[in-house]
Amino acid sequence: MRSDLRNDNRRRVPPPVTQVAADTGNLSRSPDFPILVISVLLTCFGIVMVTAASGLFTLGKQGAGMSYLSRELYGVVVAWGAMIFTACIDYRAYKKLAIPIAGAAVFALLLVMIPGLGAEINGARRWIKLGGFMFQAGELAKIAVIIIVAVILSEMNEKIGDIRTLGMVYAVVGGAAVLLMLQPDFGMTILIAVVVTAMLFIAGAKPLHLGGVGILGVAFCVFFIFTEEYRRQRILGFLNPYENANDSGYQVLQSLIAVASGGFFGRGLGESRQVSFLPQFNTDFIISITIEQLGIVTLFIVVCLFAAFTYRGFKIASRCVDPLASYLAFGIVFMISIQALMNIAVALGCMPVTGLTLPFISYGGSSLMMLCASVGILLNISMHSMATTGRRNEKVCGSGWGDRRPPVRGGSPSASLSPNRT
Repeated sequence: MRSDLRNDNRRRVPPPVTQVAADTGNLSRSPDFPILVISVLLTCFGIVMVTAASGLFTLGKQGAGMSYLSRELYGVVVAWGAMIFTACIDYRAYKKLAIPIAGAAVFALLLVMIPGLGAEINGARRWIKLGGFMFQAGELAKIAVIIIVAVILSEMNEKIGDIRTLGMVYAVVGGAAVLLMLQPDFGMTILIAVVVTAMLFIAGAKPLHLGGVGILGVAFCVFFIFTEEYRRQRILGFLNPYENANDSGYQVLQSLIAVASGGFFGRGLGESRQVSFLPQFNTDFIISITIEQLGIVTLFIVVCLFAAFTYRGFKIASRCVDPLASYLAFGIVFMISIQALMNIAVALGCMPVTGLTLPFISYGGSSLMMLCASVGILLNISMHSMATTGRRNEKVCGSGWGDRRPPVRGGSPSASLSPNRT
């Protein structure tokens, strides 16, 4: 009897990490269909709203609208090509590609500083100009940081609570932040920091450590806000847009007017009045113009689509056996969902202006290309995530503060990836 129990216990020991990683080589039949459909729907909706905002459906402005439409369609073709390309790359290749991708991101961030190559728009040098093409270096940087952090966390999976692991991760964030702040791109810096902190939380980092980093991050933000007058004015404009209606509060106030004038069902497609008054109407404030034309109901639908994307993405990440796949998936989903949340919050006057676009919907070729490339990585992960098991109802991602790491299939639901743990 005792011998049978001992043999049964031996059979319950989770497989070694190396065996688990090897098992993930098999692919499931197809990528996650809901993620693909939601991404395509949001992109197509973005085409409609960008061209509508630019005057395609307005009498006398069809020429400008067609120009935006042709450029947007070209960007979509390139972006979907990038999605297909990354969906065909085994996600495990990013362990070897992490350093080259990081090097490319650093190189791109340095290129924007070179006169003649870096294009300055609205006082910021964030774009590389090559002929008639513009590429925003920060878009590559945020993907590179997510890949590097995912690789670090997967390699240090048993030392997530170690302060040295935390130091390595935030050294990557700090390096990216320095280069981004030289442009400057404060919004992208904040986004990357928040996404990485969320990845660390999922990985099982100690709340005390994350809290300490959070305090330092707030101090960093306060310092940079008050060292530049335009950032200080943005905060003042956010706190009281009516008092600064012709200056720092202008964008926020015009955005709120667009939202209020749209009501529940909007003025109608192509009937926006605020496009003549709202700067960056087709990028930072595309959702404001969307609400003005199609109403609050459309905002609700867009939020539901992003919520569904987040849910499906988390489901993919939580099913992963390989820690690298799980951390990559969580990072990509956090990046897209948090950026969407921040953009909508700015448009509704709930956050200071950040300069972040609305994923998939805002005008911008480089942003859309990198977003779709990220979705391609997520789709590739989804093709692996359910290939090794038919168990779809196991608990995922730990139940408490102490261990939120992805579980090992074959053991208990809360088992970690440690070969010493039973």
